[in-house]
Amino acid sequence: MRAALSAAAALVALQLLGPSSELLTGTVALAGAACGLVLIICVLRTPAGCVVASFFTTLGRLALTNYVTATLLLIMTGVGFTVNHLETDLLWPMTMIACVVILLLQVITSHLWSITIGQGPLEAAWRWVTWAGAAPATTHRVVTGSPLPGRRVASQ
Repeated sequence: MRAALSAAAALVALQLLGPSSELLTGTVALAGAACGLVLIICVLRTPAGCVVASFFTTLGRLALTNYVTATLLLIMTGVGFTVNHLETDLLWPMTMIACVVILLLQVITSHLWSITIGQGPLEAAWRWVTWAGAAPATTHRVVTGSPLPGRRVASQ
């Protein structure tokens, strides 16, 4: 886990401070994403993994709604684009702050939505469209011996 964290930090530093080349930036971004993924997988295997998995579970239940909402919020705020011709040095930190704030809001609202209503609005619409208006009968059960406690799958 230390190696993934060190590599991710080095790649972020290289992307921020290194030479400006599209090929290098894309390569560093892809390698940084891979290190981030490895870091998340390592964290999921620790005792703190249950807490992290619960965040991802609630976000995953409303994945389509969260994706569309985040996209609309970023477009409406203009973050990530040249807003009033801000210097490019400020765009990256502003975009990262906006993404963290949106992610935190999504974790909270996804959790509240999941415990009160269940399925997200866009997920419900998607299910209605794909099942021609008839919702399929599904029941959920907790899988015993699952690697992630509380993981649910549709029963057969």
